[in-house]
Parts: sequence; C-alpha cells; structure tokens
Amino acid sequence: MSKRIAVFCSGNGSNFEVILTAIRRKKLRAEVAVMVCDNPKAYAITRANHHGVAVAVLPPKLFASRKDHEKLIISILNDLGVEVVVLAGYMRLFTPYFVNAYKGRILNVHPSLLPAFKGAHAIRDAFNAGVKGTGVS
Repeated sequence: MSKRIAVFCSGNGSNFEVILTAIRRKKLRAEVAVMVCDNPKAYAITRANHHGVAVAVLPPKLFASRKDHEKLIISILNDLGVEVVVLAGYMRLFTPYFVNAYKGRILNVHPSLLPAFKGAHAIRDAFNAGVKGTGVS
C-alpha cells in the first residue's frame, strides 16, 4: 500500500525529482499529495507544475509567527491526508509543534553523514575539511 507524502523543498528540487522518478519506476510506493515550498522563486515549483503535483507556496515572512506558519502547513497536510513528510532540500527548521504533529513520520534528506557537517553547506564543509569520504543521511 502506498503512502501519501508531502515533499518539502526550498530550491532546485532535484531531490523532489528523484522521488518522483522512484515513484514512477515503482521503486517507491508513495503518492506525492503536495510539494510544500517556502521560496516563491524556487525551481522546485516549476518541477512540481511540470509533473502535475499540487504546490503550496508558503513564505514564512507572510505569517505573524512560526507557529502560525506551521499551523497552516499542518492544516493543508491534514486536508490532503498526508501520512509522511519528506524534507528534501527544505532549508528551514521546524518547531516542536510541527515535529510532534508528524512524530515518527518525518524523513530528512541531508548531504552528509550526520552528525558530521550539519547545516546548509555540508558538501562544501566536507570538501574544505579534506575528508576522504562522505555520504547522505
């Protein structure tokens, strides 16, 4: 049985594209119910539109608080029957309020072997550190 997922992106959407390809090739049993984006200029939106995936563009600066932003996201996800949240290049941290709403149902794609090289520039930081190998968590 496939899961209804929400994929969160902030930029190019290359991880989003890989997820869609895996679903199409039946390597991932899931259905993308919505792509959530915090950046109205993100190329990920173009990718979602190209594939006919619903998009929710929700720039946080339009909300009075982080909790108000997250409340709307949770409401949208609930309305769409989302079971799993996939953070695929989403450049924001969630509060415990959001995490508790999807506790045990959040996957995060990060371009390093955590706990090494946390943050937005993990690949650059690994390269600059001169490590012999790195990976994805």
